[in-house]
Amino acid sequence: TVTVSLTDGRETGSLNVGMLQIIRPDAKPFAGAAETLLVAFTKKAVPVTVFPDGKQSCMGSQIIHFNEDLTASTRIVLALADEKNEYAEKLLASAGRKGKDLERKVKRDGKAALYIRDDDNLWRKPIDVLLLSARTPELLEELAGEIAASLAKGRKLALEAVLAGHPGEADDYGVALLNTGNIACSVEKGGILNLMLFHTAEFYGNIGNTNDGKPLIPEQKSHVFTYSLYPHEGSYREAEVYRRALELNDPVFAVEPAESREPCLPERKSFLKTDGSVIVTAFKAGGYPMASMRDETRPISERGIALRFFEPHGVDAKAALETGFDFSAAYSTDLLEEQPEPVSFRGRKISLPVPAHSIETLVLYPTQAEEPKAVIGAEKEPVEPTYIRSWEHDLGSMPIGYLAVAAVISRKPQKVSDTVFTTEVSVANNRTDASVSAIAKLTLPEGWKADKTEFAYDLAPNSHVVFPLTVEKPAANAKGILRLTYEDRGQVFEDIFEVGYFNPAMQLWLEENTVVALVENPTGEHLHGELAIASPIETWGDLGGRNPFARLSISPRTMEVDLAPGERKEYRFAVSGDADLSFWATAKLMVNGRIHFKTVTKHGRPHCLWAHEFIHEIYRDGGSLAKLLKMN
Repeated sequence: TVTVSLTDGRETGSLNVGMLQIIRPDAKPFAGAAETLLVAFTKKAVPVTVFPDGKQSCMGSQIIHFNEDLTASTRIVLALADEKNEYAEKLLASAGRKGKDLERKVKRDGKAALYIRDDDNLWRKPIDVLLLSARTPELLEELAGEIAASLAKGRKLALEAVLAGHPGEADDYGVALLNTGNIACSVEKGGILNLMLFHTAEFYGNIGNTNDGKPLIPEQKSHVFTYSLYPHEGSYREAEVYRRALELNDPVFAVEPAESREPCLPERKSFLKTDGSVIVTAFKAGGYPMASMRDETRPISERGIALRFFEPHGVDAKAALETGFDFSAAYSTDLLEEQPEPVSFRGRKISLPVPAHSIETLVLYPTQAEEPKAVIGAEKEPVEPTYIRSWEHDLGSMPIGYLAVAAVISRKPQKVSDTVFTTEVSVANNRTDASVSAIAKLTLPEGWKADKTEFAYDLAPNSHVVFPLTVEKPAANAKGILRLTYEDRGQVFEDIFEVGYFNPAMQLWLEENTVVALVENPTGEHLHGELAIASPIETWGDLGGRNPFARLSISPRTMEVDLAPGERKEYRFAVSGDADLSFWATAKLMVNGRIHFKTVTKHGRPHCLWAHEFIHEIYRDGGSLAKLLKMN
């Protein structure tokens, strides 16, 4: 990602900077120059490690000496005339006459550089070394600053240096291995690109009952991988490797609209164009009302349209953007789309400076904007009433809506007698700019009593109320479930309080084209929850054609479970697609804040045989190798 051109009078050469070591004595005079170079090369996407000039005390697997670092292919060594540097002295000695030339240049000019190739390391690996030497710390920092300033303008660095060896000419091409999220890539000895497809591990739930105590290895299934080998001229910047990678990972997909007498869009339309100097990552309604719990209902004309983009080359850029709509105002904001600063524009065009690797956000206010009529995503959870303690079901920290209003039964009851206990119902309005009023209702088990079953609340923004509650059981050993339900903006939520435990039972099996779950309620209480299917990405074929890995579909992905005491129900998930695909499917039953797992697996046609199976097939065929030709 950085090419260094070296000149020593008439002699020239160049090298590409690989994984870089900065080697200097661990002393204050070197700190400024080392930090400047560390930042400058890191901003050019060069991995940098700083080492002392000798052994270092280390912890764990930390490398004790720079000569034991297998990954490095380039070194920058910092030296000062009056400071001891063990490694710099070794390099100067091995450079012979050229080392003396460097010392004379430092004495005359105050600072100078030397190139040498060093293979005196644990791996006998030839490493390109640049020795930067100066009379004073200030001059060393000046030399480092000149290098940093040059790198800020581009990837090529021109340096006058004493050549104690010929670096050759740097290759001006690259090869990228694009992929869609594999665990790792590496460059191995001999220039071999290695793409690691996956690793294996037992599913965490095996500690419990995920697969009836048997190991579940999620990687034991059919896999679909997408990768692209992309050779190119120049660096990854000129070749726009990042753009090719985005195109591979986020391909354009077509949406066929429903027939309409009044099409809402023309045949050709561009909402935003750039000159290619930045990468746009967001084009959306302005603001984050949910993040601050604001009751945001303003139209797009007032919220604006937010654009977010970043500079990918590591150089200061002048970005040019053009919209496909008129706007009356434009502002530069922070990542929360707050603290606006006016931005100048002309017509539909904006031109603005973007610092290297900067992430910028603009908010534009359209002069004409119609409110969208389409629903662009889910507005409530698939199963209602929604259990508010979603984290207990591994469904994220909050349900849809982020619990703008939360009504809960306290989990800290106080015993009054063998049949009576007290607890609390609390309701919180987490919205910061809107009041809320409603009634939460408490449902009791049969024969139970409470001093109140309805809790009316009228709460200002950012406020809460606590209601004391007294509950009487019909007997000392009575067990049951208290259910508190409430509504907020069209969503229905529920919290529960169990006296005892009420767990369902589940069986799971695979029919020809169906995953079947049989769920039973052996308790005396009504059970309500959610049954979801977890399965590999290759089985997510119900995403409207937007999953390039899909070879099969299991649907629906989730169902509501509602069982009366003693009731049994079958829940059926349809399987369609590649009949030879190997996959697993885990049913995740979520009831009363607990999760119950069952797993089924399907193995397709085998692609390999154990040796004893192969030999057995030949024996069955009378010992003839003709069987080999028939086996596919």
